[in-house]
Amino acid sequence: MVVDLTCANSTICQPYRPNHIVEYYGADWCEPCESLELMLDSIDGQEVALIQHHPSIIDQSYLNYSKHRFENQYRLLFIPSVVINNAGLLTGSGQGQELNRTLASMTTNFSGIDDFAFSNGVIYWNTSTQNNLTVWIIEPTKHEFDNRTLDNLAVDMKVINNDQRSENLSKWITNSTTRLIIILQDDEIRQLQSLSSNPTGEKDLNEREPMLSDLLLHDGSYVFAVITFIALLILLLPALISFRKLQKQGENELN
Repeated sequence: MVVDLTCANSTICQPYRPNHIVEYYGADWCEPCESLELMLDSIDGQEVALIQHHPSIIDQSYLNYSKHRFENQYRLLFIPSVVINNAGLLTGSGQGQELNRTLASMTTNFSGIDDFAFSNGVIYWNTSTQNNLTVWIIEPTKHEFDNRTLDNLAVDMKVINNDQRSENLSKWITNSTTRLIIILQDDEIRQLQSLSSNPTGEKDLNEREPMLSDLLLHDGSYVFAVITFIALLILLLPALISFRKLQKQGENELN
């Protein structure tokens, strides 16, 4: 379910149920992510509930809940990755470009959340399942490096226990103006199915440490220079050793 927060503090909000839910995992330092993120901006928010996650601790807009979902629930390794309807996976910017075509070929029938309402900051719901309710706050967030905005970034998350049928979210959403995405889901590890046969073109989220974040902004020339320097040092090492031996011989002759 999706709730538009522009009405949260004044009138009864009319939640809606999109046909699909798409969870995108990316990072501001990830250059291959840009083309995919620009494509995501064109997605119809009425048809697709879109959650952009930043699971990388290097990002200023990093969210620990997104990291937990990335590593523990979906067991993902690479960015960018796109999880569709909690079941399908597209990995890498190349596969990500297949998203619209993939969505057009998929059918869903979301259920489980019954009698859902949101009024004056209070959420009301019912279900016949044993699952808890997960609520994500979505907010436009400025990109750390580029002059653009990520319109659907997850900035916070809250779990409502299954034994509750209402929750006052007024204080939690005080500074939020965009929307809530509500998912009825268990915490079990999900077995995702790859939805593409094309190469992934993935980028390992854990292949770099935070202290190397500045290097991630370069095109690779910095790394090439370091490798070249090390290679030259190895080639010059025998000459340096010979020079040192000659120095010692000269010192012995003088003595």
